[in-house]
Amino acid sequence: EYDTGLFAALRRLRKKIADEKRVPPYIIFGDVSLRQMARDHPKTKNEFATISGVGEKKLKEFASVFMQEIKAYFSGETTAPIVYDTRPTNVIKKRSSKARRRRR
Repeated sequence: EYDTGLFAALRRLRKKIADEKRVPPYIIFGDVSLRQMARDHPKTKNEFATISGVGEKKLKEFASVFMQEIKAYFSGETTAPIVYDTRPTNVIKKRSSKARRRRR
């Protein structure tokens, strides 16, 4: 089990960082890593290093900002702005006209 509110805050932070770096969010951390952070609440770099998907590079680059977000969450002051995802949850992919012709 993990704190879903903290998970949401960590996802917002991940999205903000990914947008700044112009990379997909999963490049920063996958959902598995964020769930583990939301479950374990790492407070030190050693604890953060035990999170799945955290290597030396991500430890150096992201540990302090994510631990700061975790601390802020529990003090009631998250640093990431709330951004609502307005995309539909079940997007229907349109078939090309070629695929439609083949079905007929």
